[in-house]
Amino acid sequence: MATPDSHATLSEEIAHRLINSIVSGRFRFGERLPPERELARYMNVGRPTLREALRVLSMLGLVDVRHGDGTFVVENHADFIARAFSWTILLDRRSVDELIDARAAVESMLAELAAQRADPGEVLQLRRLVHTMQEAAHDAKSFSKADLEFHLVIARSARNLTLSRSLFALQSLLKEWVSRALPAAPDSYQLVCEQHRGILDAIEDRDGAAANSAMRTHLGYVGNLLRLSIQRTPGDPASEVLGAALNHEHDAIGFDGRSDNLSDPGSKSG
Repeated sequence: MATPDSHATLSEEIAHRLINSIVSGRFRFGERLPPERELARYMNVGRPTLREALRVLSMLGLVDVRHGDGTFVVENHADFIARAFSWTILLDRRSVDELIDARAAVESMLAELAAQRADPGEVLQLRRLVHTMQEAAHDAKSFSKADLEFHLVIARSARNLTLSRSLFALQSLLKEWVSRALPAAPDSYQLVCEQHRGILDAIEDRDGAAANSAMRTHLGYVGNLLRLSIQRTPGDPASEVLGAALNHEHDAIGFDGRSDNLSDPGSKSG
């Protein structure tokens, strides 16, 4: 388990431990958490401290407090990741760098395959989406929608389920990426549109190597915009708690294990 920041309050530490319990599978996604009295005993803290920790998790969208029914973990991992990413202050630099690297590796290969396999209808759809982006240069919402669809069409036209599924699983994450990265540099819309045009040209020319290179160039650029858009807020307990948990447990996403033992060594009383 990751060590909470030395300046964190007890409630922040408990929130941190609850997050680790969720992402490691101790409390499953979509599951109701134990009753407050039982959960406080498990965490070895007073109920007021536990309530404050749950308030942090609720604010982050990681748990859903349903009055009369109890507190539930959000339905699935995708919900958790998308909501966490929407609070960009929660992702530390390493997590962002790894996300950028992973997307570049997957999408550059998808673009290369699309250059070989896209049918005329898909190429036409890509051309129309580039046109939409050109027309929507001053409409961030429309631009972002067309941008995301452009990448998803390429994924479909690559006709490789293993690669395309990995991208489609990140749709919510990519939507947040696009909606946050571009506003970080308002003058970037035209350049990004030209980058999409370059990718399209390579696909139309059936030049896989050029499509791969054009996609990597594009994602390197928007990756840097994403880094610029992320501003950590010092002293914000919610950002510090979830940021640490994401950093520590990001590779546990998809794990469905669970411990039958409610004891949790190293807990504190409060």
